Amino acid sequence: MPATATERARVFFALWPGEQVRNRIVEATARPLAGLPGRPVPAANLHLTLAFLHSVAHDRLPGLVAVAEALVLPPMTLLLDRWGYFAGPRVLWLGPGTIPESLAGFERTLWEALAPLGFRREHAEFHPHVTVRRKAVSAPAKPPESVSWPVTDWALVQSRPGQIGSMYTPLAQWPTKH
Repeated sequence: MPATATERARVFFALWPGEQVRNRIVEATARPLAGLPGRPVPAANLHLTLAFLHSVAHDRLPGLVAVAEALVLPPMTLLLDRWGYFAGPRVLWLGPGTIPESLAGFERTLWEALAPLGFRREHAEFHPHVTVRRKAVSAPAKPPESVSWPVTDWALVQSRPGQIGSMYTPLAQWPTKH
């Protein structure tokens, strides 16, 4: 049955790591987070959000894909080398200590391209991060083991409720380009 305008999807644009990077993030965070409160994020859900769009009518998804297809994310390597903690949602994250200008610029360009479609960013400042634990109470005191992430893909991702939390599924994916 075709989707109607009233059917909605929770979607976001994100850097989408490959399996090797996901496994490396899990390995690098397992020991320092062992025994700490919270629930680990499943490896299949690890990502870095570029633009969270909330609940979007299904008939608007092709427009989002068209916006993305007009953009070019350059290849880059992120060094995930610091912990962070957002107290409100109680999430512990791993992120880059230094944000590459290519990433910050792409995030700005993406929001500029989404603005004519009526989307507005929630936060004035971009805090790139990979959520690694939910229902956490703080970040570890000891610095994390660094994870090098050669960014090769980004995606439009749908979030669906699951039995033990949301599950993320890419609806469309694009490779980085020079």
